[in-house]
Amino acid sequence: MSDIKKPNKTMAKEVVYDYIQLSNRGVTAFTLMEKTGFTKKKIEKIVDQLEKQGKVKSFLQGVYTKA
Repeated sequence: MSDIKKPNKTMAKEVVYDYIQLSNRGVTAFTLMEKTGFTKKKIEKIVDQLEKQGKVKSFLQGVYTKA
């Protein structure tokens, strides 16, 4: 068995948030999928939660930046 654990929901949200914060011009959902290995559905769910918390915003269809 592998000692590597799957990231929990909090860790997944932090990973996505960190990628968005590090981006100067914004980041697309597709790029987040490539970088994290998460599904499109999971990325959308996490970004939606971050938008509701006021941490990120969408300035174009599918492009996210820090708020």
